[in-house]
Amino acid sequence: MIKPASLREALLHANPHMSTAPERFALFIDEGEVHATLSRAQGWRYQYNLNIVLVDFAGHPDSLFAPLLAWVATHQPDLLQNPDRSKISFEVEILNDQTYDIAIKLKLTESVVISTADGKADGPLMAQHMPEPVIEGMEAAGAGWELYLHGVETDWPITDPDAVKLP
Repeated sequence: MIKPASLREALLHANPHMSTAPERFALFIDEGEVHATLSRAQGWRYQYNLNIVLVDFAGHPDSLFAPLLAWVATHQPDLLQNPDRSKISFEVEILNDQTYDIAIKLKLTESVVISTADGKADGPLMAQHMPEPVIEGMEAAGAGWELYLHGVETDWPITDPDAVKLP
């Protein structure tokens, strides 16, 4: 599974509150499943809940959710398009005026295709994680919008979570 590490990197890169204390930032997976069939196409799909836990988070929750949603738009766009599946749940414990404990749960999938490295039937097997399909019309979502995060104009739609920097 590669999406948890990708999301962790995007959030740490975009948010100085998390990058200065990465030990207060944990990810774990629950309710994981592997979906595979006996079809000619070799591969499977991981389906799981990714739990993000931040302890003593000292930033505004917007500075967490903006880069999170930017990452989701690229790596799990169906969460933003499909109302039946668009569930990103969270819980927040307000510790004081400046810090929060935050738990976020995302339903993620990853498709893996198996092929032989040299194209021969008896060659060594290679697993390749497939990119998310481009959803028709998604590229036009938000066209003409202007997005300001903490007073800084940001391109919209956000396609590169690495481009999102918040105070």
